[in-house]
Amino acid sequence: MNSLKPKEMPTPEASAQRVAPANQVGKILAKANIMSYISKDMVAGLMPYIFFMMVFALLYIGNSYHADKLVRNIDTMSKEIKELRSEYISVKSELMQKSKQSAVATKVAPLGLEESVVPPRKIVTVN
Repeated sequence: MNSLKPKEMPTPEASAQRVAPANQVGKILAKANIMSYISKDMVAGLMPYIFFMMVFALLYIGNSYHADKLVRNIDTMSKEIKELRSEYISVKSELMQKSKQSAVATKVAPLGLEESVVPPRKIVTVN
């Protein structure tokens, strides 16, 4: 485009054309005349039903929020259970390694304790 050419100002006819769709909607609603079919008595009669449906809508929304919260809690708990299970397995294997007879013998050797080479004997009493 030519940068030296001045921009044209919108004419009043162009702005009227932009407003025309809103006027057309208003004309269509005026022709339909929906409000003439609804009376104040009809609205008053439907109020209990409308409130009933609003309560159900609120309960539905609250239930969906509660379900989402439960799903998030279940996910976090399952992740925590997996972590605790892996920690349990690693600690258990570490304990098994430390409680072997050879591992215990090497740890108590500096204290002066050593394994017995004589097998245990059974003591028998005569009544």
